[in-house]
Amino acid sequence: DDRAIQCLKEAVRLNPEYAEAQNNLGSLLIKKGEFAAAEGCLKNAVLIRPHYGKAWFNLGRLYLEQKKNDEAWNFFVKATQGDLDTPNAYDILGQIGLQIGKYEQAVVAFEEALKRSNGMYFPQTQFNLANALFLTNQLPEARAMFEQLFTRHPAEHRFGYNLAETMFMQGDFQMAYPIFKSIAEQTDTLPNAPMRTAQCLEKQGQLDAAVE
Repeated sequence: DDRAIQCLKEAVRLNPEYAEAQNNLGSLLIKKGEFAAAEGCLKNAVLIRPHYGKAWFNLGRLYLEQKKNDEAWNFFVKATQGDLDTPNAYDILGQIGLQIGKYEQAVVAFEEALKRSNGMYFPQTQFNLANALFLTNQLPEARAMFEQLFTRHPAEHRFGYNLAETMFMQGDFQMAYPIFKSIAEQTDTLPNAPMRTAQCLEKQGQLDAAVE
């Protein structure tokens, strides 16, 4: 990294208008924790090329590292408005939205990622979209998407658990119970499953079974 930084600094010295070198140097400086220097390089890159999506994306990374979430989000959005308008970029934008609590914006980002996927199947993106729908209280839409995922991937406990959790939040304890119970019996990676199993029994008035 140090040698690469030296080479990129020389490239920028020889040609300050070399946007790719400015961006790559900024990215490595983020890795080194030299945030002020990285910001200067990346802002030079987008000044040279205003639609340079990778540079806007790296500015987002820089601000996210510094816990400046709102500023980071704006830079990530600019990346997708520039030449980084790919399904993967929108998917990452949605993940960042989930991470920093911008759930409604995450829904839009994941939907855009799927729309641009040309019909290819991306279950993780669909799962993330369903989670974002759940977090924005769009429970019927989230449930339908979790059901599709769980039907196609019955061994994926995350899909089943989140489906059952959505049912639980809708008050459909009878439907949620067997899914929670099955997950609790099959794995200990989702420790809330036994609790939810008991709560489903309690909600249905089966108190002795719930205690057990």
